[in-house]
Amino acid sequence: MDAVLKNIGIIEDATIKLDGLTVITGYNNTGKSSIGKALYSLISAVEDLQQVNLLEKTNYALRELRMLIDSLELFRYNYGSIKYDNSRIGRVFELLYRSPRMVGSVHFEDLDELIAFVKEVDQAVSELSLEMFDELFPTESAVLKRSRKARFSDNLEKKESIRQGIQIVLQNIDADRDLQLYANKRIEKTLQTVFHGQIAPQKFKGKKLKSSIKLTEHQKVFFDVPLENNSIATGKETYHSSWLQEVVLVDDAYVLDNLTPRRNPRLNSRIIYGGYHSEDFLDMIDIDTPEQSLMYKLTRGSSSVFDSIVQEKNADAIFELISQAFSQTLIYHEGSYITGEEKLDVKNLATGTKVFAILKTLIQKGHISKDTFLILDEPEAHLHPDWQNLFAEIIVLLVKEIGVTVLLTTHSANFMLALETMMRKYQIETKSNFYINRKKENGYMTSVECVNDCIDEIYTELVRPYAEMFELRRKITEPKE
Repeated sequence: MDAVLKNIGIIEDATIKLDGLTVITGYNNTGKSSIGKALYSLISAVEDLQQVNLLEKTNYALRELRMLIDSLELFRYNYGSIKYDNSRIGRVFELLYRSPRMVGSVHFEDLDELIAFVKEVDQAVSELSLEMFDELFPTESAVLKRSRKARFSDNLEKKESIRQGIQIVLQNIDADRDLQLYANKRIEKTLQTVFHGQIAPQKFKGKKLKSSIKLTEHQKVFFDVPLENNSIATGKETYHSSWLQEVVLVDDAYVLDNLTPRRNPRLNSRIIYGGYHSEDFLDMIDIDTPEQSLMYKLTRGSSSVFDSIVQEKNADAIFELISQAFSQTLIYHEGSYITGEEKLDVKNLATGTKVFAILKTLIQKGHISKDTFLILDEPEAHLHPDWQNLFAEIIVLLVKEIGVTVLLTTHSANFMLALETMMRKYQIETKSNFYINRKKENGYMTSVECVNDCIDEIYTELVRPYAEMFELRRKITEPKE
């Protein structure tokens, strides 16, 4: 798989091969993280695309129905006093009373089932009549009944406008069946979220600089995303087919400090509970941040996926290695996550230990498999050289034994050496690629160079600061004649 980036962050041009283990090095501020963030954005945007689309359309439809039906003010009647049975009248009133309150608790098997439900609500609105009120409230006192009936009559005048609103909902949820517009919007919004609205090089802002991200393999195109002014610059399809089913980005070990049991971040509170309204479904799509996505994966998953890995692959060696740094299992207890046997709050774990805890938990939850793209941004930053060596071996084994696709960045000569050594020990040279990010002549933009045939160039760059400082120390401490 080849990833081709142009004018993304400060990356002027980059062609990165993703086939097992991919390592990117380079000085600070050369755009190493931008590559992982861009690729994360594309793949995370289309994870479970059909299911997510149904979920978001369900939330959108139910929320709009709530706003429309609540204008009938049925909530002002004493629901406990309503006398309904299995008659159509009782069904209509119950449907209209309950449906706005179903957001977040209802599930539809497919889009057609959701559409059928919205049509049923529309039919119920059309059947509302003043006569129905008499049958629903047969025991009300005459004075109270007259007052409520007058209010009910006034609200019935809103029927047609409510039904017009329901038709807009139906049009929105029934449109874009092939999810082309939906996928484009999710990719665009994910890129904007991950890059904080600054996808293209900021130095050339306002200069109509075209950016693009592509994922291709031989002649097959998986993604082809042209960008202009930080937005997708085409009405054409940008997402063609899946490459890997799941992407995981780990760039901050302290994510464990904020870990709480999370519902699906796509069930966004803004969509469900109010404060936002749009007649265009695509406008209300909300994107979870990489941190939110990672926290969700750390607290939710399927053990069956992990079990199949253990049975089919040699995962025992991987867990033995991880256990040298983190032998516990994260569990939720009395409002916080703790380590199983020691019952230590995860906030009190050493930062280096957290790195291993994150990796182990992701594997246990089934989020690291042969269908996973794992992106690690400087994972060695909090690790002692001994644990850098250990982590490197684990990463290489994930590639070899489970088939995980890994992209990582590093500044560490020791970690780089460990990765290269383990790559050779476990014979995955043909599935490993090494790159250096370098500044262009303009001193701002960068390019990415493959150094598979001259890996020593990486060590020359990474070791030079150490060698210079060591030489300076020698001169300072050398006895003067």
